[in-house]
Amino acid sequence: MDKFMEKFNRILSVSTIVCFGTLIFLTHSVQASSKSASASVEIFQQIAVSEPQSINFGSISAAAEGDTISIQPDGTVTTQNGSTISGGSVSPGQFAAAGSPNASINISFTDGTLTGSGPAMQISNFQHNAGGTPTFDEEGNITFNVGADLIINSGQVAGSYSGTYEVSISYP
Repeated sequence: MDKFMEKFNRILSVSTIVCFGTLIFLTHSVQASSKSASASVEIFQQIAVSEPQSINFGSISAAAEGDTISIQPDGTVTTQNGSTISGGSVSPGQFAAAGSPNASINISFTDGTLTGSGPAMQISNFQHNAGGTPTFDEEGNITFNVGADLIINSGQVAGSYSGTYEVSISYP
């Protein structure tokens, strides 16, 4: 009978430990906690862009070997191979945009082409004068000038040429 009692006590001890462990587990698992979390968003205004003034390279007497005519945002014109501006209204492009007040923006360009009487000419290497970190003013407006390079082909055919390029303005 002693052996029986000894076994019984061991079983009872193990059962007691299992019961207390289960009770502790259930006590802890029943306790729950919740917390309200926050969320927020700022919706920027849609950006509207207009072009009050197109880039105009004027009338050019092109060098026979071709040339690159550069207009800077401030209107300064340079040539690489001696072409001359013979008249016409030379001007940088100008853009106006509206968006969210005081918001920073990115300004980028996609090259364009001018087509006309002869082979197409490329417009590239765009520059603007909106600064390194363009930002809408406190009313949500920005105006900036744009310059670019016109690449005149060797032996470019005389005539009128026109075309397009793309300016993209986005929030970072």
